[in-house]
Amino acid sequence: MNRSSVLILAFLALPLCVVSLAAHRVVSAEVARGRTVGRAYLQAQAKVIAAKMQSFATAEMPIEDAALPVLAAIVDKDGTVRSGALSDDGRCFGLAPLAPKFPDLAVKVMWSGEESPGHQRARRLRRIEFSVFGGSATLFLLAAGCLVRRHLTLRRELQEQRDAVRDFSHRLKTPITSISLCAELARDGRVSEARKRECAETIFVEATKLDRIVGEVLSHIEGGRHG
Repeated sequence: MNRSSVLILAFLALPLCVVSLAAHRVVSAEVARGRTVGRAYLQAQAKVIAAKMQSFATAEMPIEDAALPVLAAIVDKDGTVRSGALSDDGRCFGLAPLAPKFPDLAVKVMWSGEESPGHQRARRLRRIEFSVFGGSATLFLLAAGCLVRRHLTLRRELQEQRDAVRDFSHRLKTPITSISLCAELARDGRVSEARKRECAETIFVEATKLDRIVGEVLSHIEGGRHG
């Protein structure tokens, strides 16, 4: 691949990389913001439940809170669940202590279900990011493929031109050699009177070949111009 093709690919790759990087930064920021909002929501839910439990002076989970879109449990200071149930997803949770009435206990809430809403949203955003990256990569590969195809076409055309020039040179050398040989023999007087006619005939035939070859070349050049 020549230098101009490499430069074209470099100029094409630069904006595509910028777009992919910008999409990655936007998606990462949105994922982080979603996690922050999710933790704040869970923390608020934990405080609400803890406030109710303190107002009732009980360490048992209120029955009316069972329908919340979160899983709630009572845990001790070591994180061991004393009552209730929690999800296996421990990446996002809210925690509110039950002090002063129950100083060793706290309310811990987590998203219910196998996947939290924040996790689902993050996965959707990552899909968007991968789509942008995949689209950019596809455009780059298509452009690279077109440039490589164009480069191979130019190389083939150049090789065909070289072969044509080589064939033309070979076709020219044969009659030129015959004409030169006959002319040299006639000039030096090394042919008899009987063979002078043969040399003249050879020169005429080979000159006719040269004229035909030159005509073919000129026709080819004119055809290339009109094409």
